[in-house]
Parts: sequence; C-alpha cells; structure tokens
Amino acid sequence: MKRRWVSRLAWTLSGVISLLALATAINALVNYAPEHPLIQRAGNIFWILFPMVFAFLAALTVAQRPRNLTGWLLMLPAVGFALGNPADLFLGSLTSAPAAPTLAFLLVVWYDSWYWLFLVIPLLLIPLVFPTGSPISRRWQWVFVAVVGLGVCAMLLMTFSQEIGPPAAAWTIPNPVGFISTQILGFITPPWVLGLGLLTFLCAASIFVRFRQASAVE
Repeated sequence: MKRRWVSRLAWTLSGVISLLALATAINALVNYAPEHPLIQRAGNIFWILFPMVFAFLAALTVAQRPRNLTGWLLMLPAVGFALGNPADLFLGSLTSAPAAPTLAFLLVVWYDSWYWLFLVIPLLLIPLVFPTGSPISRRWQWVFVAVVGLGVCAMLLMTFSQEIGPPAAAWTIPNPVGFISTQILGFITPPWVLGLGLLTFLCAASIFVRFRQASAVE
C-alpha cells in the first residue's frame, strides 16, 4: 500500500510539473517579441519544457524503486525549474526593478537567484548514489554531506546578500534581510567554485569505483 501511495504521489507531481511547463511554454510563445531570433525562441522553449523529462524519469524510477533516492533526486530539478522558469519569464520582461517592491516580488527575485541549485546539486549526487540509492560505503558519505552543504551555503549566501537580482538581469534590489556585501561574496565565491569542482570529480569517480568493486566481486 505504501509503495502504491508513493507511486501515485510521484506520478501526480510529474503531471502537475508537465502541465505547468506546458502552460509556461505557451505563455512564452504568445508573449515573445517578433524581433527575437527563431533559434533563441526554440532554445528557450526547450529549456522551459525540459522539467517534463526529469519529472517523467523521476516518476518512473520512484514507481519501480520508491526507497531509492535516485528517483527523488531526479524530481528536484523538475520541481525547481517548473517553478523557476515562470519567474525567469516574468523578471526577464522587466527593464528595471519596481521602486517599492512588494514581499511577493522579493520572494520571486530571491527564488530566481538560487533555484539553479535544484539542477546542480542533484546532478552531483545522482552519480554518487546510483544505482543503489546510497553512497558506496560510509567512507563516501562525507561527499554526500559536503555536496548538500555546498548547496545550502550557496542558498544562504543568496538569501543574505545585500543585493539580490535575477542572474541574467542588469538590475538588482536591496535585500531587506541582507548583510553580506559584494566584497565578501567575491571572497567566498572562488573557494566555493573550487569545492564544487572537487566534489564533481569525486562524485564522477564514485561511479567507476562502484562498478570496479562490483566487477571484482563477480
């Protein structure tokens, strides 16, 4: 019964995400300016629809292996970008920030500044836990924790930076809860990127270690 409930939840999420992605794509097509190049519009529509692929694969995986973390990791980019793409379209249509942004506007800008982590962090963790749903051994668990910690660190930096704004926009707005200056962000960013590169290497290497061990056992 529990497996059936989890499977239904996964497929329901997949359906909702797909409908939201389709609605966002239709809205983008209707509102695109005629001067936008066709190839640019096609690329943007593809990017808007890609959560559907993740959502379908996630639901399929969860339905077959509900206790396997891989399926839920696949669902995170689908959820994150299904919500983030409409925010991108809305904020991208603005040439400047409003003079008196509302709380809802601040929340949209805040989410838009870090939702890319919903793609980056799961893509690092999936090789680490595939195919069993957990790291190879206890010695590799720190890598899992470090990747999650790196994502939380980036989200907190965006949350408490003094200025927030869409990554692709030329404008920012003062963050009412921000206290991290641009100078501090510039100091923290290089070590963060270095850590991301190291963890990417380790997560990719874990695949080879895992299947090498499996081949040795056979």
